[in-house]
Amino acid sequence: MGVCAGLVAVVVSLGVHAVGPAPSSTAAFALQSGTTPAMTNEDVIKMSKAGLAEDVIITAIRQAPRRNFDLSANGLIELKLGKVPDAIVRAMQALEPAKSSEPVPPPPPVVTPPPPAAPAVTAPARPAAPMPSPAPPPAPVPAPPPPPAAASAAVPTTAQEPGAPGELFFVTGTGGLTALERVRLREAKANRSRSQQDIEFYFEGSSSPVVIRAGEPQSFAIRMMGGGSRWGKAPTAEEAQKHFLLTKLQSADGRRYLTKVDVQFDARTFGRPTPGLDPKRFERLATSLQLTPRTMLAPGEYVIYMAGTANLEFVGNMSSGVDRWAFAIVDR
Repeated sequence: MGVCAGLVAVVVSLGVHAVGPAPSSTAAFALQSGTTPAMTNEDVIKMSKAGLAEDVIITAIRQAPRRNFDLSANGLIELKLGKVPDAIVRAMQALEPAKSSEPVPPPPPVVTPPPPAAPAVTAPARPAAPMPSPAPPPAPVPAPPPPPAAASAAVPTTAQEPGAPGELFFVTGTGGLTALERVRLREAKANRSRSQQDIEFYFEGSSSPVVIRAGEPQSFAIRMMGGGSRWGKAPTAEEAQKHFLLTKLQSADGRRYLTKVDVQFDARTFGRPTPGLDPKRFERLATSLQLTPRTMLAPGEYVIYMAGTANLEFVGNMSSGVDRWAFAIVDR
């Protein structure tokens, strides 16, 4: 009995100190490689329920080394039920790239065995027909004359995107940007008669320090944003064509006066809408616009300004700069 009791004690002791199950291969690989798990919808819901501010959560999302958000319909419903603010959801959508499905390989081609060859039949030899005389070559057709070059034919299709919103630039032939002269509109009363006085509008200085050579591609670029309030304008090509105007100036007495010679623009958007330029409203998107005069500008002084609106209506609470930019076209 003493020997049996000792064996039972040894067995019980070994059962108490038995080694638990080994960690899975996935967990062991994560511990060895030191990789950081990707941020998911559950992490965002936890931070929101913990009471963190919206800008703190958005900064954490932007600084996460890896993100694996579920932005499908079910994922968005999960975020809504988790009381995640819409601003944070829009930031997740702006930062998470679209997931493309893998292409399905085409089915293997069906190989059809060739039909059996028909037995060769030897036809009786026939006398060779006389070769016809070669026909004379057709007369060359003159090529049509090239169409007349439009004003925007030489405009570069790819231009550099401006950095700060609300600032207008000239696009060089290589796609680079040159800042234009910021000018302030002034007015002067001109005595035309005793019964009526006309007001003339002008800019200081007889010529602009920003010079563009005649014959160079003539195009301009500006980066605008969606309105910061209900009175704001949408940064679209249609809005730009309605509000941006180019006018020729007349130099006299050290001033540049406005004339009634206006030139319309053709506008297009380019680049990719970018969020995050407004620190107070991360979800606002900045859009780049390219403006091309519809006619080639002759040498002279010019100004580009906003008609019927102001720069502030496009950029909202951002630094609005000015609403008028001047430049000069000179001969080569």
